[in-house]
Amino acid sequence: HELNRLLRGASDTTFLGLDGEPPSIPAGVRYVITIDGDTRLPRGSARRLVGKMAHALNRPRFDLAGGRVVEGHAVLQPRVTPALPMGRAGSLYQRVVSAPGGMDPYAFAVSDVYQDLFGEGSFSGKGIYDVDAFEASLEGRIPENRLLSHDLFEGLFARAGLASDIEVFEEHPSRYDVAASRLHRWARGDWQLLPWILGGSARARGSGLSAVRAAIPRIGRWKMIDNLRRTLLAPMAFAALIAGWLLPLASAQIWTAGILSTLAVPALLPLLAGLGPRRPGASKRSHLRAIGADLSLALSQAGLMVTFLAHQAWLMGDAISRTLFRLFVSQQRLLEWVTAAQASLGPRLGMRGFLRRMAGGSVLAFAAAVLVTLHNPAAIGLSFPFLLLWFLAPVVAWWASLPPPLEKAEALSAGEIRSLRAIARRTWRFFETFVTPADQMLPPDNFQEDPKPVVAHRTSPTNLGLYLLSVVSARDFGWLGVFDTTERLGATLETMQRLERFHGHFYNWYDTQDLRPLHPKYVSSVDSGNLAGHLLALQSSCHEMIVRPVIVSQWATGIGDALDLAREALHAFENDRRTQTVTRKQLEDALAAIAAALSIPAVTPAAIASRLSELAA
Repeated sequence: HELNRLLRGASDTTFLGLDGEPPSIPAGVRYVITIDGDTRLPRGSARRLVGKMAHALNRPRFDLAGGRVVEGHAVLQPRVTPALPMGRAGSLYQRVVSAPGGMDPYAFAVSDVYQDLFGEGSFSGKGIYDVDAFEASLEGRIPENRLLSHDLFEGLFARAGLASDIEVFEEHPSRYDVAASRLHRWARGDWQLLPWILGGSARARGSGLSAVRAAIPRIGRWKMIDNLRRTLLAPMAFAALIAGWLLPLASAQIWTAGILSTLAVPALLPLLAGLGPRRPGASKRSHLRAIGADLSLALSQAGLMVTFLAHQAWLMGDAISRTLFRLFVSQQRLLEWVTAAQASLGPRLGMRGFLRRMAGGSVLAFAAAVLVTLHNPAAIGLSFPFLLLWFLAPVVAWWASLPPPLEKAEALSAGEIRSLRAIARRTWRFFETFVTPADQMLPPDNFQEDPKPVVAHRTSPTNLGLYLLSVVSARDFGWLGVFDTTERLGATLETMQRLERFHGHFYNWYDTQDLRPLHPKYVSSVDSGNLAGHLLALQSSCHEMIVRPVIVSQWATGIGDALDLAREALHAFENDRRTQTVTRKQLEDALAAIAAALSIPAVTPAAIASRLSELAA
């Protein structure tokens, strides 16, 4: 509300300017895009959101009497897709819960029953809104410091719509304790809407609104009640299980099976949609493998749901009772809130921390065990697996929240190292052969072998950067000395200085023989970015070269790579002694003699100089 007032010229807001000046606000702001701190907005999404808001059928029509949008939408909510974890942020819990068909009710919204049946969706805080229509819809409706979960409430009067063909990405919490904290806050926010559900008209009339303007739309009231129902699922499922275990054993078994199937349905339903092949000609084996992976995921989701049931019941009970006390008794701490970023950046809990944080679930599990033992001992065997899972829930939550272990790099064998170095040496052979004064020491784009040898005498910024890094890599591998390395780098950089540029940017293609830019002239942001990154790496390599020894420790191995390629080339020739001045045996003996000389260690500069003289001879 205060942001909207600022955008419309208010000067009494608490927004801070710079250097004592009032905030500088652009004129004519029509829309605001709002996302959370951990939301990623893909390129083009903002433009598509604006276009969808500006569409004639979506433009909001405001009803002055009712004080809300009755046609079109003042708010559009895109589809929210769980992002792939970055770095070591992922965990087993995150992969199971946020995978397709997971348990997050705000994700995977391809279709929405409210949007489909009533023409309006639910706002969850990520989307775009029309400033004037939004502000008019909410004016005077919310007393200060009373509303924790405001997104749904705002969407009711501003008439939110679901734009399912536009998506934003948001990471699901990788730790169960963070997800539980968020769920607790959501539940408190939902129950703080109770005064509006029960008596919104009277509350709003006390704020000066008419009865018509104060009335909450019936579909909106049902959305609020539906959210309360969602918070009661875990406590009621837990209570239903306990009640069933107090029945005679046969009835308790049927009752438990019914509750289990009810809990598992949300996780297993998406699996049914994928039972049939999605395209003709698909391999039966790969299709069955995919079904198996989906089944494993669904069972994991159902297993976690049952394991955390006691703690979720405690969590929701605590959120509901805490909110009711604050609403009707203390009137304090109604806006208690910890952001997802703060919760995620907090210290990672160890097993003791999870045991302490989830102690409420353990208390409920202990109470259930005592109740069943005292009143229906025959059901102890039936209830034992559930009770064991509930007691182990903190350990499971801790284990599932651990980041994935760092994979240890396997040591390469001598043969693998030799093979990889041979590939690298052949790659350097391209630059060694074709980057010549004839091409101004610039790397040609490619060399065509068939049907006849042709060198492509053109180059790009990406080619230039890769060549420069190849030169310093060749030195690191022991294929170039310091003198040759600096000569090559200096010659290429000097030529680059002479290339025609556009505002400092290299054009995307140059002729390597006369250095003219090739038509049509254009600058590629991709190639310019590549070259910029390569030059930064080159700078670090040159600094490193200054402090390192003149002769790298790999010098002998570098010569050995050339010997390996020579042997490989030798084996490609037929052993026809009549046409050869030097026989294959003589050449093999010479190569073996060089290899033997290389195998003798030489560390000091004098010893290395002596060895090089011997090898040259």
